Amino acid sequence: MKKLTMICILLMAPFAQAQKEDYVIQEDNREMIQANSSAANRVDQQFMLTGILTGIGPSFTSTTGLQGGYYLDRNKLVLIEVTSGVLGLKSSLSSDESGSDYVITSKSIGVHYKQFAGNSFYFNAGADYRTLKYDYTFRFFGDPEDTRKFEGSSLAATFYIGNQWQWDNFTLGCDWIGYALPITSQISNEEVVSQDPDYDQERLDSDAKLLVKSGHFTLLRFYLGASF
Repeated sequence: MKKLTMICILLMAPFAQAQKEDYVIQEDNREMIQANSSAANRVDQQFMLTGILTGIGPSFTSTTGLQGGYYLDRNKLVLIEVTSGVLGLKSSLSSDESGSDYVITSKSIGVHYKQFAGNSFYFNAGADYRTLKYDYTFRFFGDPEDTRKFEGSSLAATFYIGNQWQWDNFTLGCDWIGYALPITSQISNEEVVSQDPDYDQERLDSDAKLLVKSGHFTLLRFYLGASF
């Protein structure tokens, strides 16, 4: 019986050692976290710099940009980000010289707070100041018939959920879904040139409300970079 017990102890010892090494203790609050996990790899990080490679929204535009962050601790991060976006839509009639063109460009700067709720999952909340330029032209055989233009600006509350993974200094993440809700907004530099001004002014007002004054979802903002 003693021999059987000794054999069992010898067989279980490597497994027990491996289980012990799978976790490390974070010194500040004695919390056990899994070794080599994203949470463990964030422990000694202080700064983060990433590039937003792609995304959708707000206002249906594409999104690219840069993020800079400072770790308050491994689960808390303050971010500053700058982004730009563009949406181009073109519809042709009988030829490429006839049809309508929409071009929407946007820029934003924001301050966010990111709170990790697990190994990689997080909530991100903040505020963004955003500017937008809108340009619509209808052409008939090369000659502009109607144009609508305006510029808009807004200060919006933003919220995202996502995952961020950490391998040593390499950072990869995605804001899976988010929402931007304008708190204040302004429309300026309106211009309407049209054979039916009332109709085009109504369309301009409708587009300004949709693109600048209304809330919008954002999707799939992938980013990568480094933490150090």
